Amino acid sequence: RLIAIILNGLAKALGPVLNFVVEAIRVILGIFLLLFGLISGVSIVVATLVSKGFLVNSDYFHFNDFPYEVISNTIPAELAIAVVILLLIPAIFIIISGVSVLAKRWVLNKTVGFSMLAVWVIGIVLSAILIPATILKFDERGTYSEVKTFKIGEGKTAFLKVNEIGYEEFKYSSLTLKGYDGNEFKLEKDFRSQGSSRMDAEENAKMITHDAVLEQDSVLVIDSHFKFKKDALFRGQQLKMTLYIPYNQPFQMDRDMQYLLRNTIYINGYNTRQIPYNTWMFNSEGLQCLTCDEKQSKAPAVVDNYFYRTPFEISGEMNPEIYSFDNFDEISGGTGLFLEIHQGDEYKVAVFSDEDNLEDLEIINDNGKLDISYNVDNWGWRNTVPDIKCVITVPSLEKISLSSGAIAHLIDFKEDDLRIELNSAGSLYAKGSFGNLRVELSSAAKAVLAGKANYLNADASSAAQLEAFDLLVSRANIDVSSTAKAEVNVEESLDADASSAGRINYKGSPDLNSNNSSGGSVKRE
Repeated sequence: RLIAIILNGLAKALGPVLNFVVEAIRVILGIFLLLFGLISGVSIVVATLVSKGFLVNSDYFHFNDFPYEVISNTIPAELAIAVVILLLIPAIFIIISGVSVLAKRWVLNKTVGFSMLAVWVIGIVLSAILIPATILKFDERGTYSEVKTFKIGEGKTAFLKVNEIGYEEFKYSSLTLKGYDGNEFKLEKDFRSQGSSRMDAEENAKMITHDAVLEQDSVLVIDSHFKFKKDALFRGQQLKMTLYIPYNQPFQMDRDMQYLLRNTIYINGYNTRQIPYNTWMFNSEGLQCLTCDEKQSKAPAVVDNYFYRTPFEISGEMNPEIYSFDNFDEISGGTGLFLEIHQGDEYKVAVFSDEDNLEDLEIINDNGKLDISYNVDNWGWRNTVPDIKCVITVPSLEKISLSSGAIAHLIDFKEDDLRIELNSAGSLYAKGSFGNLRVELSSAAKAVLAGKANYLNADASSAAQLEAFDLLVSRANIDVSSTAKAEVNVEESLDADASSAGRINYKGSPDLNSNNSSGGSVKRE
């Protein structure tokens, strides 16, 4: 009886307090749902208007100097409508839920509710049709080439000058200088793009243009970037240029050439700070600086620019941080790092980056596995990893693993057995001679392989890509699924299994054993 009296007293005393707490939680939850729904809905509407070219001239939305018309042309109106329906209906439902919580009753009647549900289902169906159709417009790659020649005045020193036209944030144009036995400057332009087919990609590559003009018989002015033509669509366009300079022709370059040049300065033993105020010349041995004191490059670079895709350039003035590790035959990289891996007689790890960036770089040798990562807790407000290049030398490599947007170059390796594991948008470019090659790709990972191999066993899933037309394989077993894609070049036998919209394209005349299901395909190029 005493306990009952105490409990009844507590209930009477705490009842108002508990009621207040419950009411406070209800009001806070209602306001949160209401504000969240409003912010989401407004964001969806504004993003749609901006994507279609509205509001772009306001003080609140900036595309820098990128032509917003290209974005507007790229997103079909029907896709924009479908996505708005798909996202806006849930936002409206959240707003109604917030109002209902505040009003202590459900304010949406059945007729309106079922109408919203029907419209949302229509949005789901349209999105399910239009989003894959839009993605397929980026499925294949194509190249459109142009060649232009320039005659430098006899006895004159040529001057290479960059004409800045903007797009500084979009580094999709590059220039490589090479010497050749000729009489004129020859500029080869490879306009690259993506499309639903190879022919479509080539047509999309023609949607961009680039100018280079000769002034005063000796000044070659090259635009810093390509331009989009009127009514152009964005299809991942890139421009790769090669300027062939006659042997023994002296030339100079302005300072801004360092932002356009790729695989020209470093591979010949120089650095970018030597570009201006010096006279250069090509001969049969490569690029020569006629007025430089000495070759000072300290940052090794990759020679083959058309195969290896360097994500950023390292300053020639940068001294590497050397790490002492040995006895490892596995390498793991993550969090957006760039690894350049060479085969040599010793173990060596050199890291190129600003000193402040190295504080959050973690490199450990875990029982023969070199694990390299960046501390994601300190990425900063931009949520991006700084430019960090790790140059690794190893006598033998058994396994390489990449994840979280890491990129690696595997340069001229010879291995009997190599295992490659890539996921979460990790990318690998590898050249070499291999015995047994095991490749596992998932979650938008990408492997580009060249050279030769006796046996290739590859699994690709979840929009991963295997590009191995340049890898000559004797025998292969390829399994793709979930919109993944594999390209292989096989001589003797090919076991191919494609499912769930996965695709296998192959070259060669192998004995084929194929299995297709759920929209998968196996096709000979």
